[in-house]
Amino acid sequence: IHVGATSTALYCFLFKKLEEIKKLFPRVNFRIYSNSSKKLLEMVEKGSIDFAFITTPFEGGEELEIYNIAKLNDILIAPISYQDEIKGQVSIKSLTKYKFVLLSKEMQFRQYVDEFFTKHGVSISPSYETDSSSILMPFVENGLGLTIIPDEMAFKAIEEKKCFQVNLKEKLPPRYIAFAIKKDKNHRSVIFEIKQKLIER
Repeated sequence: IHVGATSTALYCFLFKKLEEIKKLFPRVNFRIYSNSSKKLLEMVEKGSIDFAFITTPFEGGEELEIYNIAKLNDILIAPISYQDEIKGQVSIKSLTKYKFVLLSKEMQFRQYVDEFFTKHGVSISPSYETDSSSILMPFVENGLGLTIIPDEMAFKAIEEKKCFQVNLKEKLPPRYIAFAIKKDKNHRSVIFEIKQKLIER
């Protein structure tokens, strides 16, 4: 079975579910493709992958069945070296003097972050940009700037005191991991069963 997943969906959901799915379907082998939500939706539509785990918000997918299956909790994190400077509850406006690490402008998550900044009267020009959310953490751990990331991806680094969660006054809007599959009544039985297991959690 060919499965697509964004890096966020892999880290925050799929890695924990693959073993469970494999136990239910021991004879099934999986090939995992990682890409942006937009590219993965295109791959599902073309039939080059069977289904995908994407993250909201996203563009496209009008011809697909899409189900939100897990909530993401995004947080603002900062390098541990900033801990003496950024104390207590702070507003996003008070942090514009610091360096930021964000995804590239083509990524949907970056657009979500930019909309959040704009809503609160802030314009952030990141010092560093990357095309994968899985690369954001090493930047912060190495003291290169602040970023917004799901808490599950930051938990270990926070626990090891490589970074810390900023107590942000403004609330980040909710996001979800979603499951996308073709609108097809004739799915292979194993595809249909996996879909049911995931969306009926």
